[in-house]
Amino acid sequence: MKKFLLLALLCLQPISSHALDSAQTRHVGRHVVASALLVGASYVVTQDMQTSVLIALGLGLGKELYDSSSRNGSGFGAHDLAANAVGVVIGVLWVEQF
Repeated sequence: MKKFLLLALLCLQPISSHALDSAQTRHVGRHVVASALLVGASYVVTQDMQTSVLIALGLGLGKELYDSSSRNGSGFGAHDLAANAVGVVIGVLWVEQF
């Protein structure tokens, strides 16, 4: 059942991106959905919520640090990091419901 719900959430990402108006909102929305999916996917694998949260937050922070250090990156985005944190909270709430 959990795997089916995870697959359903994966299918929502493209739909949520098209439903939003501006490019910036779409970008932040992708961060939220990706972080929520990371929490869900890592929880399915590890069955440990604390590890799942750390994985999702670590990958989000790592991506932002990579963006700030690479020449072609978009730079460090505090709003992206905040969106990742919101996505983690949504992912935790989603996993706890099932």
